[in-house]
Amino acid sequence: MPLPGEPPPTGVCDTNHTCEVPGATHTDPGPYWDWSRYIRLVDFA
Repeated sequence: MPLPGEPPPTGVCDTNHTCEVPGATHTDPGPYWDWSRYIRLVDFA
C-alpha cells in the first residue's frame, strides 16, 4: 500500500509476496533469495 502522496504500485504481487512488473525483463527472486549475500557481492565488485 503506497503512502499518502505516493503513486500506486505498478506491479502485481501474489500471496507469496512475489511481484511482476509489466514490461520488466526479470522477475522477483522470491522469498528465499539471499539478499545479504547478494549485497556483499555487489559491494565487493
